[in-house]
Amino acid sequence: MQNSQAKDLFQLQTELIEMKVDMAVSKAIDRAVTQLSDLIAGVRDEVHGLRGEMNARLSSVEQRLIAVETKLGIKNIFHTEIRSRTLDYSFKAGWLALGGGIMYVMVLVHTLLVR
Repeated sequence: MQNSQAKDLFQLQTELIEMKVDMAVSKAIDRAVTQLSDLIAGVRDEVHGLRGEMNARLSSVEQRLIAVETKLGIKNIFHTEIRSRTLDYSFKAGWLALGGGIMYVMVLVHTLLVR
């Protein structure tokens, strides 16, 4: 009988040790999960902050780019207008020179024929 009580006592001690180990492992796992959750939340907050900062900076860059494009667009319009008017006046001057040349030839031919 004493032998079976010793086995029961040993078995109870073994079960108690296993339960303590299980509880310790469970607590360690819970702490690790909590730390990972906190770490993930911190990283998420950090990424969210970086995203906001990048959006603000990109918005600033976009505004600058729009200002530059607007300024360049005005310069391009100005240069295009100058080029257009120069070509227009050159074309008119060419027609005027051609008309004047034809008139000169006609007057010259007329004077030669009339004589």
